[in-house]
Amino acid sequence: MRPADLDTPLMWISDQRVMTLHSPGVPSAGCARKGCTTHTSDWREPRGSEGNRHDVRAEAHTTIAEAAGGRTWRTGALVSGYVVCREGVPLPATPRVSKEALPWLRAQGLDAFQTCFIADIDTPGHLPWTAETRAAFDALWASAPSLATCGLYLSPKGYRLLQPLATWLPVDEAEPRLLAWLHQLVAEGAWASALECKDWGHLMRVARCTYKGERRDPDVVDLSRLRAIEAPPPRSLPARVARGGVLPRVIVRADAVGALPAVAADSPPEWHPVADAVGAAIRDTVIRDWRRCYLALAGALCSRGCPLEYVPAVVGRAHLVDPAWSYLLDDRTALATTTVTRYATGQTVCGYATLRADYPGVADALDYATRRTAAEARVIDQLTAAAGEGVPLVGVAERLALHLAGVAATAEAVAVRAQIDAAPGVEVPAATAGVVITHAIREAYGVTCIAAPPGTGKTQAVLAHAATLPPIEGRAAPGSRMAISVPTHKLGKQIAAKLPGRSLRIYSPTSHTQPDGSLTCIYSDSATPLAAGGQSVSKELCDGRGRDPCPERARCPAYAGQEGAPDANLVVGVHGLASALSGYAGTSGTLVVDEPGDPLFTERVTLDQLDGAARYLDQFVTAYAVAIAPALDAWRRWFVAPGSVAEGLTYLRHAVEAYAHEVSPDLLEAAGIEGTAAAVLDAAAGAIRPDARSKAPPIRWSALAVARVNAARAAELGAASRVLDLLWRGLTAVAPVEGLLRTAPYAAALDGEDDDRAAIVVGVNSQLTAALAHAGPVVILDADVALHVPALTKLLGWAPPVTALRVPDGAPIARTILAARASRSTWLPRGLPDWTAILPALRWAIAWLAEGGETRSVGLIAPQVIEAAIAHTLAPDDPGPRKTWKACRGTAASLDRARAHLTPILATWQGRYVLGHYQALEGLDHMADCDATLTLMDPRPNLGVERVKAQYLGLDVEGRLDALAGAELGQAHGRLRTVHRARPGRQLHVGTVAPSGWQGRAVDVRVLPVGRPRATGAMEAAEVLAARTALGLTAEALAGLLGVSRKTLQRYESGEREVPPDVAAAVRVLFPATETDTPPPVGVSDRGFGPTICPSGDTNGTETPFRYSSSDRGFGPTVSPPGDTLPDDEPLPSPSRRTVAEEHDEAGWAWLRVDSQRWDS
Repeated sequence: MRPADLDTPLMWISDQRVMTLHSPGVPSAGCARKGCTTHTSDWREPRGSEGNRHDVRAEAHTTIAEAAGGRTWRTGALVSGYVVCREGVPLPATPRVSKEALPWLRAQGLDAFQTCFIADIDTPGHLPWTAETRAAFDALWASAPSLATCGLYLSPKGYRLLQPLATWLPVDEAEPRLLAWLHQLVAEGAWASALECKDWGHLMRVARCTYKGERRDPDVVDLSRLRAIEAPPPRSLPARVARGGVLPRVIVRADAVGALPAVAADSPPEWHPVADAVGAAIRDTVIRDWRRCYLALAGALCSRGCPLEYVPAVVGRAHLVDPAWSYLLDDRTALATTTVTRYATGQTVCGYATLRADYPGVADALDYATRRTAAEARVIDQLTAAAGEGVPLVGVAERLALHLAGVAATAEAVAVRAQIDAAPGVEVPAATAGVVITHAIREAYGVTCIAAPPGTGKTQAVLAHAATLPPIEGRAAPGSRMAISVPTHKLGKQIAAKLPGRSLRIYSPTSHTQPDGSLTCIYSDSATPLAAGGQSVSKELCDGRGRDPCPERARCPAYAGQEGAPDANLVVGVHGLASALSGYAGTSGTLVVDEPGDPLFTERVTLDQLDGAARYLDQFVTAYAVAIAPALDAWRRWFVAPGSVAEGLTYLRHAVEAYAHEVSPDLLEAAGIEGTAAAVLDAAAGAIRPDARSKAPPIRWSALAVARVNAARAAELGAASRVLDLLWRGLTAVAPVEGLLRTAPYAAALDGEDDDRAAIVVGVNSQLTAALAHAGPVVILDADVALHVPALTKLLGWAPPVTALRVPDGAPIARTILAARASRSTWLPRGLPDWTAILPALRWAIAWLAEGGETRSVGLIAPQVIEAAIAHTLAPDDPGPRKTWKACRGTAASLDRARAHLTPILATWQGRYVLGHYQALEGLDHMADCDATLTLMDPRPNLGVERVKAQYLGLDVEGRLDALAGAELGQAHGRLRTVHRARPGRQLHVGTVAPSGWQGRAVDVRVLPVGRPRATGAMEAAEVLAARTALGLTAEALAGLLGVSRKTLQRYESGEREVPPDVAAAVRVLFPATETDTPPPVGVSDRGFGPTICPSGDTNGTETPFRYSSSDRGFGPTVSPPGDTLPDDEPLPSPSRRTVAEEHDEAGWAWLRVDSQRWDS
């Protein structure tokens, strides 16, 4: 009898290049290239009509499982495990469906159901079957429980599975169950490439078909086992660590994990003031999006230490502050309950960050009620966030399971797997981490990412794997050679030196150095700018185009471009040589990319540079110059057009198209073209022939000969070449295909006004693209690879698997964060240090070093300009810091003032300082000998550049800046090499960004004492907030009256910043109810206002009116003994004179005026 499960319906298409169904308004991958602006794809409407501008057809047909394995197809047909149904009945023909189109599809009365799980599993390295891999598969097919109900057919480099479902499921509900089934397969011994089939819409080739003109007829097709099963439940998420209580000084620990407790009916009394304060803020400040506000409040309470079972009750009490909305109580508590459930199971929730960004009044109230500053709250929320959240993790257990398929596992690997199986998420001991990474590299397939903290031995694992490869004699056998690209030549030398006789290092001529560190190339001053312009140094300068070779070429080690063993198993080079490294590895060898950096590049092009390229066009080959000139002219016209800045990110191609009709007629005539967009673009594309060996702008030989011996001319020519190269590559790159950005055209965003305009040009990093396109396995090693997974997913079209290792400290490490505002805008407002903002935190940090008396040396890492000031203070005669300070546009006088500020602070601790700065952490391994590491300021990258990158990739920029800063801080503190450390250590960061790798560990979070010791005349933060609430003023309105910014006022209200006496006095005049029983004295100087310390014997009671004293030295506390006035010794910043002014009446009394209101103390 014929099994019914053979008739399980599937979706099939004849070709992968079919139009996909999108929701109305959603563009397809080709819309940008086609200029499509109306996005509709209802296949039921005529093609090209208003409802179907994308020309979508019903090209996906319904077939049965038997046909996928048994029928002979005339095309390279593909099948997927879902069908589109109406009322549960599959439609015979529909379009292929995108994920985002599901809601629209369902609104049409249709739905997509998963009827069958499919798995497309490739052999390790995607190589043809061998006797070993076939034997391993046969053993798996005979024994794996999950394969007992599957249909099977082999492919030339793997096998494919069909698993019908007894219950059809909506595809979005089925997808997590599909992933659970795939993990089941891998755990039973299937190769890890199975996990790449985790999308419900995954397509795989049918068994018998014609593909690329070749007939495919596998020798094994077995549908006899086919039997429907119920889909397994989704994999459970790891539990989130429990939180500690609400303390002014918080220690976040990761040593308690508990299940979600039952929700309590009422909140504990200690949380009543918090609920009341927050509820009043919601009532008074929130005017829209209340549900989102309550979601964020619930998430913030979870991270603030509120016991999870009480969060809904606290939210409910806050809601009832305004009884008019009591009928919504159940909705608000339900939102909180949902948030608690998600939080306890490790899922993403709205939290304090949302509250601070969108509901600052509520965040202020929560900060004050829980006695935390905004900076402290920000840090604790990061530390208590789930590490690696949102990143696809492939556990170590699954990686090691590969060895069940015939690969012998070492004892260490087996031991690690036993630990992982016993307790998922367990830390891997440092001694075995390298073994685990080596196995992951050995079994890599496609693109694989490995995340491990600094010092885990990632590089050593590469060397260990290379050492096992068979020796090469003559022609390299497939898979016998691997390559690794690294960020610096210095690291490349170190790696090659560790595998002598079996390694080869390749390099560019401009990078080779002499033993003393000087560049080898005699033309290095000219070669460097020409190379930056895309020119080939070896061709243009070393070979001299065959006309005039370099006189040193025959004996020049730089010209060789390589050093080491020609028959090496391991080839090493920098990322810029990724294409060459891929060639060395071959189609079967592994290419390792160590710390690849950003998947995108950005270049800043100014109007002067654009004009410079136009001026130097005559230095390039004539045919090239006249062909590219119209496009350059059109780009410049877009550059200066009034509306271009407002356009935002624009493809270079579109910018040229928009202004092609305005190109100079002389340029069009020289190029022999018409002034149409197509003609200008075609001319630019043809400026360099397709068969040209070099794609760099061709420089005339006479111009090159001059540039070779004239560094100034080389710099100008190189700059012009850089602009022209950007333009040509940006116009000729192919538009995205099927969502891939590998060859996406370059785009640009403008900023500035008129002549000061500049463009940020963004595009895909071509060398990383070359690495990702490598035919063999690609392994990306990066401690912070999670940062790059979203971009890599955009580039690849699928999320690469990530092996994430967590390694414990080798010795006790005490971690501390001083939660203080330490951003570039506060510490380096104009690129140079603002010592009034820096010194309090630095003073505290140096005092921290002295705590306990056991810290003898510290690795101190800061922005380069601050490092230079500290280095100059420690070694005034060293010329290096002075040069750095000057390069940062600092004067000699300002450096001397910095030394005067720093000397007394640094002198309070007598240990040894080892200095470094951000973005230059390579080669700082000598910090491993230090007792502590100290990082100053949050090293956030440029917001404008990151916003452009995020827009180019279609990602959300929010949080990315902090993540990048956290990664840099993690690298900085990684210099202490904690995983291999044999003695205790200490680590401190000053700022509000938690270093990566600190999440889930014990961290002591501290805050600076707010301002100076509280002097008479100050006001409690609660009084300011109460006054504003009573007056019915917004934060902006009250800030305007007081002459401060809204953010400053919010810091007064939250307690993050001390309320100055003049502000306190102004608030009391505006709202007299805040007046205290004894009016605080306020000192008035001839330059401003400040607290006055009254000596004993002087009174300020109600009987004797207080008389103002003045200081001739600025703002600050003024001590007024009888008959004398002493100068202050710590000036305060001046308040705004636009709002607060001083008057004197005929009797000599001093008065203060706020706007039109006159008042006294």
